[in-house]
Amino acid sequence: MKQVFDVYVHDTKGTWGVCARPGKVLLAHITPDGTLKEERIDPVLLGAEVAKRVRGGFRRRARGLYLRRKQEADGRVTGVFSGAHPELEMPDGHDLVLFVTRPLGVSLDDAIHDWEKLLACNSSSASVRDSWIERMRDAEQYLSAHADAPVFALLLAQWAYDNNQVVVPSKGGLPSEKPALAPIAWRTFLSQWFDERLVQRTQEQLGWSVRDLLTCAPVEVHGDDKHNQKQNGQDDEGWIAQAGMASF
Repeated sequence: MKQVFDVYVHDTKGTWGVCARPGKVLLAHITPDGTLKEERIDPVLLGAEVAKRVRGGFRRRARGLYLRRKQEADGRVTGVFSGAHPELEMPDGHDLVLFVTRPLGVSLDDAIHDWEKLLACNSSSASVRDSWIERMRDAEQYLSAHADAPVFALLLAQWAYDNNQVVVPSKGGLPSEKPALAPIAWRTFLSQWFDERLVQRTQEQLGWSVRDLLTCAPVEVHGDDKHNQKQNGQDDEGWIAQAGMASF
């Protein structure tokens, strides 16, 4: 589980945080230039450490924050305290589209294998795809999709709907059906973050477009309905032919 820190701030000395865990206490000091210095101490020393910071002018923030670490190109480790859960926030600043709470005790190995196969046909860069897969493997609490590429939101939502998991959007209302069965609704939903043409192209690459839905899904007709369709010249082949003439 991600750690929540009690955070103390100083006008010139940076930010200091403390996270008390069973049998250990984690300290994190972020200097004014962003450099992160971490330390682990014995719980009996915590009171003295807090008192020292308070005497030095540090003021406690009202709410706990998460610590986000980053390895810089020069080898320096930087950090920032944030109110957003690290698995719901991306260092590059892309907005959150939707997320799913990771179900306890459920392996994601099969899902990740399926995602990797579907992503192989997607036009997003390999580094972006690999980064998302790695995030899903490492996720402890939340599986998330951000606005770096629409394919991730589609894949995650499809899996969640198939496995009866609750999908939480960052804004707007979710379509009532999974992406493969409601391409237009999902294209509209994702247009809050992406160009609709990009979403449509992504749906086509996944095989979840309107054309795929109309031409691949069987149309089941029974009894009088089938007779009435034939009377009107709308048998199965005629229906598919009409669908193929539609504008996608």
